[in-house]
Amino acid sequence: MEDKKAFEFLYKKAIQNNHKELANHIKRIGPLKIKLSKMSFVDHLSKIVVGQQLSVKSAAAIWARTEILLKANVIPTDIIFPNSMTGFKSPVINDKKATQVVRAAKKQGINI
Repeated sequence: MEDKKAFEFLYKKAIQNNHKELANHIKRIGPLKIKLSKMSFVDHLSKIVVGQQLSVKSAAAIWARTEILLKANVIPTDIIFPNSMTGFKSPVINDKKATQVVRAAKKQGINI
């Protein structure tokens, strides 16, 4: 359902803004399947960040440990976030990714 809404919205916007090539491309590709997560915003974003940083096997191992902490509602910033924020070297994510996570969480009203 969401995929069709997104497709229609993007197609109409491309037409309205006179982006004919883009509109043709959107129409040719059609709606893309959008997976909606059942995870909370912070859990989902954290999983994405971990997955982007590492190999699948490493990401799975780190995510398993992180998920336990998130389920316990514990966010150990000295473990998850790196040097520039906490003074500790993070085994999980780099400074740039950590900053993105913190900004995104703050936009959602979540203080990390």
